[in-house]
Amino acid sequence: MIKLIRNAFGDKKVLKNGKGELIKWEYVVMLYEKEQEEGLRAVTKLTSRHIFFQNVRLASQLLSDSVGDALLYMQTVDAKFEGCKATAEFCKIINNAFDILNSRKLYSKKPYNSAINNDNFEKYQLFTMEFQKYINDLKFEDGTNVIDSKRKTGFKGIAMGLQSALDFFKLLNSKNHMTFFITYKISQDHLETFFSAVRSKGGYNDNPTCR
Repeated sequence: MIKLIRNAFGDKKVLKNGKGELIKWEYVVMLYEKEQEEGLRAVTKLTSRHIFFQNVRLASQLLSDSVGDALLYMQTVDAKFEGCKATAEFCKIINNAFDILNSRKLYSKKPYNSAINNDNFEKYQLFTMEFQKYINDLKFEDGTNVIDSKRKTGFKGIAMGLQSALDFFKLLNSKNHMTFFITYKISQDHLETFFSAVRSKGGYNDNPTCR
């Protein structure tokens, strides 16, 4: 889902949030170019692959908290980044949503990457409500609502995933079957890893047969 969001953002170049502020792909490219020019990285993992190639790992590193922080910092030291706050906010919000759906342990230093449990349930529930409102308000530059467009899948998918994860935990917790929920356990990574192993046996043939 995060790859679909990254692709929509990269293809459309400009989104608008509910306040009418512009979320620009240009700022991410400028950040990458600035890092290349200076020879230093502003605590990001941005490379040319993040700009020109597409996969889940690269998408999660591009739409990340560190990229958001780097943009906010650049806004204070470089006039070219003036107005990038909405883009930084977008990166951070998508990052937090992805973190909730990708938790791998009970506790984490990241604010939204701990397993869902009774202590953080209300916090995650509030974030989910805010996330749903945020994506409902997102528009493309031509005024089309993102969730009413053909590029809605990634945005709606993460919103539905968040709500489903919370409902799943709430149901099992109420029956004393679960005290915490590590969301990575039900991600499709495991299935994709299996399919990758199967494909590798055929030399990564795009059209494998049963032989």
